[in-house]
Amino acid sequence: MQRNEGFTLIEVLASIVLISLLFLSFFSLFPHISFLNDKTAENLTAATVAKEIHAELKQQTYTYSPTQPITIINSTPPTVDGNIVRYQGSYRGFDVTIEIDGNKIFSGQTVELTQVHVKVYDQKARPIDETTNPLSETYGYVEVSNNEE
Repeated sequence: MQRNEGFTLIEVLASIVLISLLFLSFFSLFPHISFLNDKTAENLTAATVAKEIHAELKQQTYTYSPTQPITIINSTPPTVDGNIVRYQGSYRGFDVTIEIDGNKIFSGQTVELTQVHVKVYDQKARPIDETTNPLSETYGYVEVSNNEE
């Protein structure tokens, strides 16, 4: 009686093909994962920028005035839409929009607060309008004094 041990050539080739297909499908995920990592890093940096701008705004007392410049960002002259003063500029490689609401949210004996909305955009997203999605945005409050008082 003859014993056949081992694999035939066809079985070896079939297993090599199957293993190759598994490796190709596995390695095809790497470019996509790399893209997602880059996008996540950009979003985290944008969130940090939004928080930095808000923190710097909180350190100052804002005078509600459409002519008051914001020196934190390299901004164009502000636009006014009702009670909202909107500044657009750049900060650390991002396009930034800062909206300051003229309506006081809180008015006490020692402090008056108004709402601030900071939006951070990718510079490749130009031109920025109402339909452009920001990378990050944050809301907060800043101390305000009214120059009309």
